[in-house]
Amino acid sequence: VVQRAERLLVVSDDLGRVAVDQYQAGPARIRVIPNGCDAAIFHPGDRAAARAAFALPVDAEVVLYVGRLVAEKGRRELMDATRLLAPTRPALKVVLVGEGPLQGELAERIAREKINVILAGAQPPAEVARWMAAADLVTLPSYSEGHPNVLVEALACGRPVVTTPVGGIPEVVDAGSGVLVTVRDAEGLSKGLANVLDRRWDEAALASRFSRDWRQVAYDTLAACDQALLQSHAVAAHAR
Repeated sequence: VVQRAERLLVVSDDLGRVAVDQYQAGPARIRVIPNGCDAAIFHPGDRAAARAAFALPVDAEVVLYVGRLVAEKGRRELMDATRLLAPTRPALKVVLVGEGPLQGELAERIAREKINVILAGAQPPAEVARWMAAADLVTLPSYSEGHPNVLVEALACGRPVVTTPVGGIPEVVDAGSGVLVTVRDAEGLSKGLANVLDRRWDEAALASRFSRDWRQVAYDTLAACDQALLQSHAVAAHAR
């Protein structure tokens, strides 16, 4: 299917390379259409008000993860990093928004090790945006990714990120928007989190990095489909 498609739409340059290298896709048929972000929901918000809504201390250091609670997203490494940071950062609070098969394991570990982690469960987009407003940073220490929406949304909310250089993530994150850490490295993750927490970040500058909305994604997708149809019709006409 990949080899015969008139157009192959991917969300990152990295996935385009994967399609060529592993599935023998024709490079000329690939179109990269990055994900968008709903600016009506994800935009800078009042941190103090958001923390009050969630009963978080004003002076807390809030690290937020949003996504499935699965090992491949670096959940265990994040727990290890939290434990490493706890002795020197008593104000640290890690919030996990989402559900998944590791939920029971994480809850048991939080209770056993008495680490300051909040399991907030799955939340609708508006609540995710409010959690981002409450946070100091958003982290996604994944083993693999495409073009993660959560990082785009975090930056749109003016929040720096700590993540891994996998898949299309380096196309979204650079030194001006966060820190990239080694995959499956809890100590490196703890240092990356501390680095970002210790720096001052320009909320407005971070938020301005992504102004691409889903309407533009739709337009780009339509254009790619129109182009494929025109090319197909031209080939068919030539054959006649």
